[in-house]
Amino acid sequence: MENKSKVYHLILCQCPPELPKHLKSMELWDKTSSELDVVNLLNMVRAICLKHDETKQGIISAVNSDIRFYTFRQGKEMSCDE
Repeated sequence: MENKSKVYHLILCQCPPELPKHLKSMELWDKTSSELDVVNLLNMVRAICLKHDETKQGIISAVNSDIRFYTFRQGKEMSCDE
């Protein structure tokens, strides 16, 4: 249980500040945080990163993510960090 807690909090500490706010607004957050469910936490993070929120269907979101990835072009004004 101690290791489970450490891993859970390590994952949350590595997230950008806006990600935990988004996680806390998700349906599964209460159960995930009370059980310190690392696998569910990682699934939630992945869903947010792929823009699979609870209002979109998973397949459509995956296709849209692929489209954004393959059609992205770096503009002259953009830095490598953007």
